[in-house]
Amino acid sequence: TTTTTTADTSVRFLELRGGNQDSLDSTTPNNGTTVESFTPPIFEKTPDEETFIERVLEANFLFQDIISTIEEEQEEQEQEAEGQQQRQQKQQESQDQSQQSPKTSSSNDKKRRSSRSRRHGVDPNPLDRIIQAFERAEYPQGSYLCRQGDENADYLHIVYNGDCRVIIDGTSLPIPYGTMTRGSLIGDVGMLLDRPRAATIVTESPVVTVFRLDRKSFQHFLFYNNNNNNNN
Repeated sequence: TTTTTTADTSVRFLELRGGNQDSLDSTTPNNGTTVESFTPPIFEKTPDEETFIERVLEANFLFQDIISTIEEEQEEQEQEAEGQQQRQQKQQESQDQSQQSPKTSSSNDKKRRSSRSRRHGVDPNPLDRIIQAFERAEYPQGSYLCRQGDENADYLHIVYNGDCRVIIDGTSLPIPYGTMTRGSLIGDVGMLLDRPRAATIVTESPVVTVFRLDRKSFQHFLFYNNNNNNNN
């Protein structure tokens, strides 16, 4: 019989939860065609809630990769649009030299409006779509966000308000490893690698508020990211 100490359990949890950046290149979502055609849901949020989710995602290694791909794509789009604007500007200047300065100013204004429209209207930022797909949910004390060994967990969670307790092999981990607080992301590695959950997470506060992303939406965004990487 092997005895598992609290220290061993803590190390195991940190290793399992740490993930591996290389796994992004080797992991392919199941049922690619279905994931590709799936449309993630949209849930309304306040500006503060959107900012909160954005900051959590930007600090996570998996979503850092997705965000990096998004930024590269946007930069390419903006460079292409800028080149087109410059070509149009030169054509206009050659047609009407007397109005060169006003046309230049107008072109710059249109270029700025074009960039904003791509971000906020015509071509929404994919990061915004990820944020929109997170659903707000509240759990009473003693609720299980996930159980160790779960193979088909439906959500990954971001803790918005309240505390959760971490349990591995029936043992509660000591502070700070044993507490998931505001900003903690739960279930990202398990969902990415499609592995059983490494720990049991139980809500400890009277009410714990989270933002959660369902599995199919997660796979959709991961599929989007992998496709962009493969096309580069």
